[in-house]
Amino acid sequence: MISQLLNNFHLKVFLKLFIFLLISFSELRAQKNYYFSFDTLRVPNWPSVHSFTFGEWEGKVYMFGGRKNGIHEKKSGFERKTNNRQLYIWDPYKMEVDSIDLQFLPDSIIDPLSAAGTSFVQRNQFLYVIGGYGQNAQDSFVTYPSLLILDLSQANNSETWKNDPTKVIRQVQNPNFAIAGGQMVLINDQFILVGGNQFTGKYEDNSVGVKQKYLDKASSFKISISEGNIEISDWHEMIDEFNFHRRDYNLAPFYFGIEQLEAMVFSGVFLVNVNRPFLNIARVNATNFEDIQSFSQLLANYHCAKLGLYEKESNTMRQWFFGGMAEYYINDSNLIVSDPRVPFVNTVSSVTRNNGNIYEETFQKNRLPGFFGTNSEVFIFSHIPKMKNENKIIDLDLVQEDSIDLGYIFGGIYNPTSEPNPWAYDKAHLTIANPYLLKIKYHLVTTNGNVSKHSVRSDFPKLNIFPQPATNEINLDFENYTFNHVQVWLVNQTGHKVKYQKIIGESQPMISVKDLPPGNYTLYIYLDHKFTYSQKLVLAD
Repeated sequence: MISQLLNNFHLKVFLKLFIFLLISFSELRAQKNYYFSFDTLRVPNWPSVHSFTFGEWEGKVYMFGGRKNGIHEKKSGFERKTNNRQLYIWDPYKMEVDSIDLQFLPDSIIDPLSAAGTSFVQRNQFLYVIGGYGQNAQDSFVTYPSLLILDLSQANNSETWKNDPTKVIRQVQNPNFAIAGGQMVLINDQFILVGGNQFTGKYEDNSVGVKQKYLDKASSFKISISEGNIEISDWHEMIDEFNFHRRDYNLAPFYFGIEQLEAMVFSGVFLVNVNRPFLNIARVNATNFEDIQSFSQLLANYHCAKLGLYEKESNTMRQWFFGGMAEYYINDSNLIVSDPRVPFVNTVSSVTRNNGNIYEETFQKNRLPGFFGTNSEVFIFSHIPKMKNENKIIDLDLVQEDSIDLGYIFGGIYNPTSEPNPWAYDKAHLTIANPYLLKIKYHLVTTNGNVSKHSVRSDFPKLNIFPQPATNEINLDFENYTFNHVQVWLVNQTGHKVKYQKIIGESQPMISVKDLPPGNYTLYIYLDHKFTYSQKLVLAD
C-alpha cells in the first residue's frame, strides 16, 4: 500500500512538472525577440505637417489640419498663416498625394478643422475630431469647443465638399470639447477622452495675457447620429487633479490580458507644481483608472509616433515609441542620462507587460536616423495582421516572416540640427515639419543582440507608509535608499488635490495631515525625479 501511494505521489509530481514545463516551453517559444530598422524616403508633393488629424479609408490616408512650421518659438508658432487648411490624400502604396483646398468652408468649420493638437479617433469610415488650438477668423487664439464628424468615404470628392459639405462633415459645439493636447481612444464603442488643457490667448513663454487651464479629468461617452443629428450620451467623468493634469502625452489601446482591451496613459507634461514630465503610466477604462505600480516610463515623455504589438500565445503586450521628446535619453556610451529641459531624442523604446503583469521598459541599440517622431503618426500596411477588435495593434502571432515592412512613420516635427534643445537656445526656427517618410522594418532575431533591456521596476526602492490608517501624520520610509528630494501630493476621493509638499534631505519624510478631514485619499509620490508611486490611504478621526 505504501509503495503504491509513493508511486501515485511520484506520478502526480511528474505530471505537474511535465505540465509546468510544457506551459513554460510554449510561452517561451511564443515570445518573439525582434527589432526595427528604418529607411528614410522622400515623396513628391509630400505635405510637411505636424500635430495634425488623420484617418484611413480604402487604402488611403486623409490628413487634416496641423501646422506647417517646426516647434513653436517663444513668442509665436500658432498663427493662422502656419495652419494647414488643405485636405491631403495620400496613397501609401502608389506613393501619390492629392489635395483639396478647404478654405471655402465656413469659419466655424475650417477653424477647428485646421487646428493643432486635436483629439481624434476613427470608427468605420467616420473620423471623430474634438477640440484643438489655433488662431480663428477673428484673429483670436482659442481652444475650439467643437466635435467634427467626417465621413471619409465621401472625403475624396472635391465637388461633394463644395456642393454639399454636409455629406462629408457634421459638427456640434459643446464646452466639454474645448480641449487641446488631449488624446482619445474608442474601446467597446465607448469614447474615452483623457487630459489636455484649454488655452486662450496667443502663446508666449512669459505672456501674462494667456489663460491656461488643465482639464484634470478623463471623460467617457457615446456618440450617435440620429436623423442627421449628433447625439452625445452616457457621459461619465473621472477627476484627478494629479494624474490627469497632463497634455501632449501618448494614449493607446492596450491589452491587459487576453481579450481584455482598455487604454493606457503614457507619460506627458507637466507635473503640477513641478516643471518636469510625468513618469507614471495609468490604466483607464470607461468608469475607472488605476496607476501601474512601481514603474516609471523614462524614455518617451511627449506625444510621438507609436505602435502596439500583441502576442496572444504568451499574453505579452508591447507599446513601442519612436523618437519624440523625453527627459531621459541614451547617450553615446549607451547609458541613460537625464536632461530636465526635455530634449528631442532618437530613442526607440517600448513599455512591455508580460503574462505575469510585470512591466518593463526597453530600448533598441539602433535608433531613428535623426530627431524624428515628435507629433508624428504611424500608418500600418493593410496586409499586416491586426487584432480583430483593435486595428491599431498588430497581431504578432500571425506575423510569420522573419523580416517584413510594417508601415511608415509620417508627419511630425523634424529637428535637423545637432542641438537636442533648440527651443531652449532660441533655435526653434531651425526645426521644420517633417518632409520625410520613415519605413518601419520588422526583423525577427534569435538573440538579444539588438535589444538592450532597461528594467525600471527592478531599480525601485521599496516604500513603506505608516501608520495606516493615519490621523495626524504620514511617514515615508524608502528601504536602503538615501534620497535627495521627494515631492508628494494628496488627492481626495472626489479627485481634488488637497496637499502638496516638497521634502529635501530628511532621513524619514513626514507629511502632516491633521488639518485634513477623515476619508479616503490617494497619495502620489515623486522621488528624485525618477521614481513614481501611488498609494491609497485612509485618514481616520
